[in-house]
Amino acid sequence: MLPPEIVAAFAVLGVTPEATESDLKAAYRVRASLVHPDVHQHRGEDVLTHASEAMRQLTDAYRLAVRHARDQSPAARSSSRQARRADAPPESRSDERAEADDREFCYRTSEWTRADRERLGQVLEQLAVPFYWESEDLVIDDEHELVVDHLIAAFDDLITTLSTVRDDDVEILFDLASSPSSFRWAVPTALTAMDVPWFLEGTELVVDKRFEFCTEELLTAAELR
Repeated sequence: MLPPEIVAAFAVLGVTPEATESDLKAAYRVRASLVHPDVHQHRGEDVLTHASEAMRQLTDAYRLAVRHARDQSPAARSSSRQARRADAPPESRSDERAEADDREFCYRTSEWTRADRERLGQVLEQLAVPFYWESEDLVIDDEHELVVDHLIAAFDDLITTLSTVRDDDVEILFDLASSPSSFRWAVPTALTAMDVPWFLEGTELVVDKRFEFCTEELLTAAELR
């Protein structure tokens, strides 16, 4: 028997508890395009307030559902993610420091180049995600865990893609017409920081098909912000 809050989270997303993380991401993106405040910014204060609350509930539901899905399939977690920080035994830290550390996650990026880490830092700044580096480890507040999970996945795919030989010129289009205006500018700017070539055709973002997964993960991260 699932806890009521888990059942409610899946209901908000319109999927069953058996949904995969990919299913959850797709459901979240569809609903976010309908309820995001940016979509309703010209419809009056009452509608905007309702949209903001609906978006908050949707994002909370997505985070809860994804964590449940990952608990059911631990192998689905990003291979680059480490456990919570514990740089000193709990008894040697102040209560304030211990509480702060318990709210942080650390991502190992030792296999990345310095340029890759710098590009990730630029994208995090673009999306207004607080972070800092401990040597080659990225440390973020757990409030932004899912955002950074998607960004790490985007960069892992990007690094692999850039190491392969380009054998075609197939392009793929992402329609941004229904996307929140708050990241129609942020996503292309982030792609530039990642050295991913792109251009716009009206409201459609065009990238090489090699960067399809990378761009999808970046879009999801931007929507979660």
